[in-house]
Amino acid sequence: MSPTAYAATFGDLPLNHPAVVGPRDAGAVTPSSPPTGATAEEILSHATQLRCIWRDPMADITYLAATIGTADTATGRLHLEELAASGYTCVGVHGGTRCQMVKPDETYPVDEGYTAFLRDDIYIYVGQANFATEDLLGEFVDNLWG
Repeated sequence: MSPTAYAATFGDLPLNHPAVVGPRDAGAVTPSSPPTGATAEEILSHATQLRCIWRDPMADITYLAATIGTADTATGRLHLEELAASGYTCVGVHGGTRCQMVKPDETYPVDEGYTAFLRDDIYIYVGQANFATEDLLGEFVDNLWG
């Protein structure tokens, strides 16, 4: 992302704070082999190469988490079809397909948003709650394909 967009989106929120990510790998991560019989979602999760979580460790709900990885496009398409079947709205944007769902948090009076995006062999997933963004996906796309 451009420094201006980064500052406007994340401000001074900590990135991959140890109290938030715990023992889970964050930042650049090495893809791993999914288990035998893995679902499309599990395969894509194991293909993750970058995992970033912006969250104040003292916050109950406000966060944004993004994962990016390369994946077999057939597996990515299958996962997007599964998301569409489960209620996500899918549209063509930024030269790829975005599936998105926004729903109220079960505990707090805020919305949670979930976005999956596939273009070529790159899969992006963003989960966020109580966290406004202005075309964050566009920023990612510009950086990756720009």
